[in-house]
Amino acid sequence: MKVLVVPAGCTDLAALRDWIVREGRVSHAQLERAASYARAASHLRVRSYDAVLCDLEPNEDAGLELLSEVRARGENTPFVLIVDRARSDTVTERVRTLGPASCLVRQELSLQRLGDALLAVPGGSWSEPGRVVDIAPAMIWKSDAEGGMTNFSQRWCLFTGRTEEKERGHGWLDGVHPVDLDRWTKLYSSALAEEREFKIDLRIRSASNDFHWVRHHGIPCFTAERVFAGYLGSSFEITDLKQAQESTLAQLDQLSHTNRELESFVHTASHDLHEPLRTLESQLSALGGSEGESSQLLSDAADNVHRMQVLLNDLLECARVSTRGEPPEPTDLSAPLDWALANLRRLIEETGAHITQSPLPIVDADATQIAQVFQNLIGNAIKFRGEEPVLVQVGTERRQNDWLIWVRDNGIGIALEHQERIFELFGRAPGQDVNGRGIGLTICRKIIERHEGRIWVESEPGKGSAFFITLPRK
Repeated sequence: MKVLVVPAGCTDLAALRDWIVREGRVSHAQLERAASYARAASHLRVRSYDAVLCDLEPNEDAGLELLSEVRARGENTPFVLIVDRARSDTVTERVRTLGPASCLVRQELSLQRLGDALLAVPGGSWSEPGRVVDIAPAMIWKSDAEGGMTNFSQRWCLFTGRTEEKERGHGWLDGVHPVDLDRWTKLYSSALAEEREFKIDLRIRSASNDFHWVRHHGIPCFTAERVFAGYLGSSFEITDLKQAQESTLAQLDQLSHTNRELESFVHTASHDLHEPLRTLESQLSALGGSEGESSQLLSDAADNVHRMQVLLNDLLECARVSTRGEPPEPTDLSAPLDWALANLRRLIEETGAHITQSPLPIVDADATQIAQVFQNLIGNAIKFRGEEPVLVQVGTERRQNDWLIWVRDNGIGIALEHQERIFELFGRAPGQDVNGRGIGLTICRKIIERHEGRIWVESEPGKGSAFFITLPRK
């Protein structure tokens, strides 16, 4: 809000500016002084203002001439005029035909009256009668220090189908859904007692006699003496948002139920199939005395049985990520990394792999599952190595909302078109001759998602791979 003040010493501009910003919830108020009416006229010819504040004593004629000059140019910049009581009627009559202007009696002047007058101009916070709040997208309202409502914008009245007079005080509560009244009473009473900001969602009866969800946000207002003066608030209809939330929650509940059923099915199927496979393995072993082609067929059948058992164990392990994990707790990630390296010690020694690591953060995590992630990623880096000696780097970066952790290697790399496939169940990049079942990275993704993070890979064939993980910061 930008106001031109003339003459320069007519009021305490710093106090007035602070009042406007605080009470009117204006993000910025600029009060510019003009040393004389002539200087003010020059400013108004080349600059735009939301309002002009004039003290008509002792130079009443100069102030009215300034107003007339502005109107003669077809400009409707609002004027707020300070006049003596003895001349207020005369001045009010003279400016009545000159467009937006209001007169304040000097003997009755206060910082609040002056601030209210400026906020009431078009471009202010609560103008009369064509209030800018009436064209705002939100429904606007005000309350007094006791909590009774004093003002409602036209948009509110159009929404409820009731007049502002009926809504004032506590009349608007007639439109609140009975089930929500108790929540409102408790929250509003508490906010009033503490003179604090509040937000609440209520169902309000609309002009069509239907209840709609409305979100209310109240901001406390204070006088220059820091005395609580009530609330300035906004309200938005959020019925569509509430319906979308309910639909999403229902879908999530259904998805959660489906996942639980699927995990239960995998667990049951894996358990039930193991028994006939063990029986079949024993029977094939008993027939192991055969020779020639029969012996080879029996050997192949035994291998297939073993692969089936391994596959069932993998499926069971994947299903248990969500159901058998421990609750996250503060964990220094260096510990699960050390566990993973200990489990991989023989492979590291056999291949001469060189592992480097940066200091790792403390996060809320299931240490056992994170160790499994490190073991899978570092184990893959060693298995899918190139001709150069294996180099694996474990690093981290602190970001605004999370930690970025990476495992980078100098292995054979992965083509772009296969970088998402490798995280799918039994998904493997074509052309890899190393033994593997294509389930390790699936488990890694499930573990990281359980920790509310993400995992992805950046790689080029022949240039190594970098697996990135995000984990929320504490």
